[in-house]
Amino acid sequence: SEEWPGVVRSKGYFFIATRPETAWLWSHAGRLSDIERAGYWWKAIHKEQWPTDAEQLKAIEKNWQEPWGDARQEIVIIGRSMDRDALTAQLNDCLLTENEFRTLDDATLRAMPDPFPAEEVAEEE
Repeated sequence: SEEWPGVVRSKGYFFIATRPETAWLWSHAGRLSDIERAGYWWKAIHKEQWPTDAEQLKAIEKNWQEPWGDARQEIVIIGRSMDRDALTAQLNDCLLTENEFRTLDDATLRAMPDPFPAEEVAEEE
């Protein structure tokens, strides 16, 4: 795409500050891209509802990091002659600043402008 020169495909999971319990799926190939709600991070689900299978629990624990649990930004980008530094800078610009991350409480984060349509919010509630 014009915004990401050299990028052929990208895919992964992410979360947003306004709804940190929700896992979002990013999928992009060529000029087509899609963002959809993928469900909830395990951090948002009561432990009694977690799987009991040892391998599944190990997979959850592998990605666990306090205070966010398994919620994370994990996007893979594939392409040719990409400007890694420019792409990294663009993605980092989407993140909270270190100061915001340390000082904003949950209510303030949830009150920030939400990048997704209001009907998406209504679906989750």
